[in-house]
Amino acid sequence: MMKKLNKVRIIILIFLLIVAGVLLYSSLDFVPPASMTFGSMHMIKRRVLRYANLYNKLPGNLKELPEIEGYRNSIRDGWGREIIYIVNKNNSITLTSYGKDGFKGGDGNDIDMIGIFQAKDKDNNWQRELCDWAKDPSSDYIKLVNDKRKKLFPKESREGRN
Repeated sequence: MMKKLNKVRIIILIFLLIVAGVLLYSSLDFVPPASMTFGSMHMIKRRVLRYANLYNKLPGNLKELPEIEGYRNSIRDGWGREIIYIVNKNNSITLTSYGKDGFKGGDGNDIDMIGIFQAKDKDNNWQRELCDWAKDPSSDYIKLVNDKRKKLFPKESREGRN
């Protein structure tokens, strides 16, 4: 009788541990790498423009950027590679991540994320930190996701979403 009672207790304990593990796992936040990349690019844009407004020049590389307290200040994409920073001749900045595979071109998680913004406005003043993107880095990824959704749910794309 005692052995049977111990077996029941062990089964109940295992069940409770499994339930606790599932609840704990489901409460964790998971941010997709593409979203992490877009977040990093957004903050890099802010930090580049903050640097430009402070020092009246663009930073030579991303490691020079000032951190913004209370925010994620990573210069890496969601796959751990440093985001490519290019200052163009027309005072625009290009930020690039080559996606999961790290190579130019690709589809799905391998799609390139390229963001472009103007460092100076039409009056030749440094832009404010929250200026618009000339090319939003998430636009190609969002288009890819929407195109895949249309292929998977063709009826929904014809009828529109409620």
